[in-house]
Parts: sequence; structure tokens; C-alpha cells
Amino acid sequence: MKDKIHAPRRRFFLRASLAASTLVATVGPAFAQDGEIIVTAQKREQSIMDVGVAVTAMSGGDLRDQGMQSFAAVAEQVPNFTVSISRGAIPDFNIRGVSGDGNVSRLNESSIAVYVDEVYLGDETALAGQTFDVERVEVLRGPQGTLFGRNTTGGLVHYISSRPTRDLTGYGNVQYGSDNWVMLEGAISGPLSDNVRARLAGKWDRHDGHRDNINKTPGADQRLGAANTWGLRGTLEFDVGEDALLTLIGTYSNGDGETIPGNSYGALKPGGSLSPADWPNAFCTLKDVLDAKCVNTLSANGPITSRKAGQGNTDLPSERLDLKQKFYSLTAKLEADLDWATLTSITNYSRNDFRYELDGDNGFHTSEFGPGLVQFVEIDNKAKQFSQELRLNGSTDTLDWVTGIYFYADDKSYRKLEDFVSVSRVTVVDAAVETRSYAAFGQVNAHVSDDVSLILGVRFNKESRELTRGTFSNLSTGEFQDVHAALPQPKIDTRDLTGKFGVEYAPARGHLWYASYSRGAKSGGFNATWNPGAVQANVITTGPVGQETLDSFEIGAKHQLLDNKLRLSGAAFLYLYQGKQQSVTSFDQATLTTSNVFINSGDARMYGAELELNYAPSSRWDLTLGGGLLRTKIVDSDVVVRDHRAPGTGIALEGMELTQAPKWTANGVIAHHVPLGGAGTLTFQSEATARSAMHFSITNHPLAKDLAKLVVNFRVMWKSDDGRFNAQAFVTNAFNRRYLLVNRDAVLGVYGAINSFEGDPRLWGVKFGASF
Repeated sequence: MKDKIHAPRRRFFLRASLAASTLVATVGPAFAQDGEIIVTAQKREQSIMDVGVAVTAMSGGDLRDQGMQSFAAVAEQVPNFTVSISRGAIPDFNIRGVSGDGNVSRLNESSIAVYVDEVYLGDETALAGQTFDVERVEVLRGPQGTLFGRNTTGGLVHYISSRPTRDLTGYGNVQYGSDNWVMLEGAISGPLSDNVRARLAGKWDRHDGHRDNINKTPGADQRLGAANTWGLRGTLEFDVGEDALLTLIGTYSNGDGETIPGNSYGALKPGGSLSPADWPNAFCTLKDVLDAKCVNTLSANGPITSRKAGQGNTDLPSERLDLKQKFYSLTAKLEADLDWATLTSITNYSRNDFRYELDGDNGFHTSEFGPGLVQFVEIDNKAKQFSQELRLNGSTDTLDWVTGIYFYADDKSYRKLEDFVSVSRVTVVDAAVETRSYAAFGQVNAHVSDDVSLILGVRFNKESRELTRGTFSNLSTGEFQDVHAALPQPKIDTRDLTGKFGVEYAPARGHLWYASYSRGAKSGGFNATWNPGAVQANVITTGPVGQETLDSFEIGAKHQLLDNKLRLSGAAFLYLYQGKQQSVTSFDQATLTTSNVFINSGDARMYGAELELNYAPSSRWDLTLGGGLLRTKIVDSDVVVRDHRAPGTGIALEGMELTQAPKWTANGVIAHHVPLGGAGTLTFQSEATARSAMHFSITNHPLAKDLAKLVVNFRVMWKSDDGRFNAQAFVTNAFNRRYLLVNRDAVLGVYGAINSFEGDPRLWGVKFGASF
């Protein structure tokens, strides 16, 4: 039978946990002494091999060694997980075909939840300055509506910070690389007294910009996407008597960088018909479009005639491309042993101020090619949130159980100024949304025999979301619309019952088979993409947009073989998606406005499979491989949206594939360790990530896609025998492969062009570290 925490021993649980956390911090975060990976996917510490959930965990050491300090870098090592980051600022997660779709206004949450130290972040942009001194990252695939609640339709990403240690410890890293890239990270940890421990960690990350501007207009910034971000985190742990632990975490981060402009590649055949109504004969193939061999209707040659990895196109100076962020957070966590259960209380207050400016036309105009479409955009987002969770965990010989209550509240505001230079028009959108959410939850793992466990979980959630402010102003004409006042339904009230039922079969230690049904739900939302015209048209656009739900059926297995040298994890799943929320991009030629409208696109079906392998045949080799297969389709929808293939036509969404859901993904890391005879160990490592072609438009426009992607990194790393010193040299995207983060079809039917955003080019760096 699995090890249990028996009632007579429960009093020592917290003290044992503290001792274990000190050991983990010593031998390698997220891994116990025997290499076992510890996760908290079910609100308690377990071996990853004992959890009947598709979860990928990466230790803080892996994150630092492989430079996985961003959203995208983590996703590259997880099957069926993709991340697009528009303009270097707005992340959009996709797990198993379930996309974030938080909408450009950031008033609506993502379908993929982000947690830091068990605290849900209502706006994932808040994570930008916090990814340092991390103990581990857990990526849970599939709806987590029972224990984690709202907005986990597709899964979640959980960052767990390193904890204070009972002994004085610390580390520091310094990195230098491409484009004057300087990164400093470090932490110091230890006791302040017999009962108080502290940890202070920080990071500074800056560079001059990793992108090259192909637009040589005088005054335009020639290096694009400069970054200057720093953050601090302080953690205090107090032993409250013998049976309670109080942890206080304060975090501050500050970003002062630049957004990354996109590119408007022509899509029409040279010398052919320039009328998009002649589709498909008028348009090039996707390969020719992405090779910059095609034209648009603004110019016979088009403003872009070549393409290379990481390029952007803007005539704006750096001071018109600001990307600024300030994030504050304070968390108080109390864990108390009640003898019969463990009580956990988590209280958090956070504030995220996020402001960015962008070239709205992606350099679609230059002095060489005429005025074209000229647009400057400035966006301010502010979010304040408060959350409180109270839960009880208990365990007996036959039951592991958890129950609790949860409250969440946030206030979000959005202000967007658009300067349409082409038509001398300046518009302002001002909107705000309040959310209040209450939940009660519980889950029981019943061990009906030595080998078989049944899992039953349920969560009730009551929530209200209200559009509290919404106005549209045309400063050039004096037009003013109070959209909120005209809205007949500015509030959404929902009640959801989500849950999980599963069975686990563990015939021997290191072997697990599981099957489960689970249900997830995501809140409804509002649009704030208002444009000149009748107020009633903007009212209709506003919504509200109904919630989405997902029913998941999953089977999986986890095995440790060859004396624990080989670990295999696999899963297969079927998703039935109701009311799938989706952003749809459209362009209005009359007003020269691009709108990202938020809708319920219909019901969808997804199915797929995943496999992860970790193999260490000897002390000389480590191999990690992962792969995923995925098929998606909207199976029932009466929605018809604008077809960008030809003006004035529509296209039905039924039968379309979902966005950012490649049919396959693959990832791998291979490392060869060479002992240097007392002078440390040299490691040669390569990381690779690949995916098939994927859609960026729900209309499945064949040009609003990206081709298959393969990116390879190389590293040479050295570590001293005592582990105190390390160094490495690396190159990422070593073959300088071109790939897209976003590719929109909004202006295809008018200008014959796509709006796209390139991924990172080849980058290099060297890093040195020391610890004590």
C-alpha cells in the first residue's frame, strides 16, 4: 500500500515538510534525493509518478541551465503546448487546442490559468517579471476545475518560488550575450533566528533589442524590442509554535522596454490580378508570401521584399514603442497542523499596471511607398485583484481528501487611444470590468484496495462579472458614445458545477494506470472593440459573451523501468467543448479599423495523445523526449464571420479547425556529461522543439498560417565537482530558422497583405554562476 500520513504522526507533518524543503533546496529543486520529481498537482506534495494527471514538471536548475525564463521557453518542452507572444508583450497560451483568447483588451481571462505560489493571476502579463529563483514549474494539461477552479478549461501553468532554507545559502548568475544582453540573477537565504527564515531574490534582464528593423526611415529605431526588466522577491517563514508555519511573500517587478512591431507581407501574385475578389487565382502560396515574393494593393513592389528571422517593420522611434509594467504582490500563507487535518490559508493582493504603444499598421507605410495606412496605438491596462483560499487536507489509511472555500475579486480597466494619421482621426476607448467569484470544493481519493483508488471531486462556483464603465470618443469630431449606459445587460451571473471522477490502478511502485472524466468552465466576458458609427452597433459588439465549458475524457499511464533509469508517461484524451470562446479579427475599410471581436464560436471536438520519456542510461547521458498529436474541429456552429478572401462575403465556422493547435508537436533534450578528473564535469547539450503547420485565424484562411517549425539550441556547460561554480556558452535558434508567433488575415481582402510577427532570431550568450 502507498505510504500514508497516519493520524498519530500528523503533528510532525509540518516539521517534516520543512526538513524536506531544506533537503530539496540542497540537492536540486523539485527533486527528492533519489531523483523523484515532487509536484503539487492535487494540492498536496506527491511524486509525479503517483499523480493521475498529465503534468510536466521542470526544476529551477533546469530552468536556469536551459535559459527557460519566459513563457515560450517553458512551452517548448511540453507536448501539445504552444505560446504566441504578440508584439513581445501579450502572451496567448494553447494547451491541447484550448487557446487563451483573453482578447486584446485584457478585460477577459484566459482559458489557461497562471498560478504563482498557489495564487491565481487574473492577467497573465503579470508573470513577465516574476520568472526567477523558481523551485519548479508545473504544467497541468486538461481541465482542472475541481481543485483550481475557474478559467482552467485547458489547464494551467504553476510557478513555485524557492523557499527559505535553515542554513545560509545563496547563488548568483551573470550572463552576457547578443545585443548587449545582460542578465543578473541571485538569491540569499538563511535563518534570522531559531524560528524565522528569510530569502531575498532578484533578477535584472536587459538588452538593446533582438530584432532588426528593415524600415530605414530616418529617426526609426533600428534595433527593435529592447528590454529592461528587474524584479525582487522577499520571503519570510515563521514557525508559529510547533505545529504551524506562516509564510509571507512580497514581490515587485518593473519593466521598461519596447514593443516589437510586426510585418505586413504582400499576398498577391506579381503582375496578376490585384482584386481579392478573384480568389484564389489572385493570391500567392503561403510559402511565397512568407518568402516576401508577393505584392499588395498599396504598391506594385510592396514595402517588404525580403524576409529574415526576427525582423520587424516600423518607421516609429523607440519612444513611440514603449512597453512599461509595474507589478506588486503580497501573499500570506498559513499552514497549521490540527492533528486530524492540515489547515491552509492563502491570502493575496496584487496589482498589475501594463502600458504599451505600438505601430498599428506594422510598417505598412514608408516614405518610399507613400502614406498607405498609418496608425499609432497606445494601450493602458490596470488590474487589481484579491483572493482568499481556505482548505483542509487530511489523510488516513484509506482516504486522501481535501476540501475548501475560495473567494476572488478583481477590478480591471482598459484605455485605448488610436491615432489614425491617414484620415486625421483620434479615438479613445475607456472600459472597466469587475469580477466577484465564490467557490466551495472538495476531492476524495479513496483507496479501495492496495492497488486501486477512486477519485471523486466537485466544485461549485458562483460568479458575477460586470462592465462598470464603457465609453467611445472620437476626439477629432467630438463624437461621444456611452456604450455602457446603452447596454441592456452589463452584468453576467453564472453558477457552475464542475468536477472530476477517476480511477487509478497502481499494481507496483513506479507503475500507474489511470482513467478520468473532468469538467472545466471559463467565465463569460465583454468586448471593448468599439469603432465610429452607430452606438447600437457597438452595443451589439459588446456582448456579453457567454461562458464556455469543456468535458474531458482521459486515459493515461506512468511507468518507471530499467531500475528507474527510464520514465515513461503517456495519455490519450477526448474533449467535448461547448460555447468555445474565440477572438475573430476583422478589418473595416470604411473606418480603417481592425477589431478583435470576442464571440462564442460554437461547439468543438478535440482528441489527441501525448508521450514523454526521460532516460538516463548512465552518469554520462541524459535524454528527454516528448511528443503530442492533436485533432480539432468546430462540429456545431451557426456563426458566420467575415471572409477575408473576398470583400462582402461570409464564411461559416462549422467544420473549421481551432487556432494555434498544430497537428503534432515534438521536443527533446539530449545531454552528454564528460568528467574532467577532479576539474569538474563538462556537458554538451542540445535542445530541440518542433511543430507542424498551424492556423492563426478561425476562418482557416490558408495564408493566415505558419509553416512547420524546427528550432535547435546548443549549450556547452561546466560545473565544478562540489557544485559551487558553473559556466556555460549557448546559442539558441542555432540555424536562424524563421517562424511566426502570430499571423493575421485582417487586411487580406482589402490590401492583399497579412500582418505577422516573427519569432526570435539566432542569439548567443555566456553565463557564469556561483553558489554557497
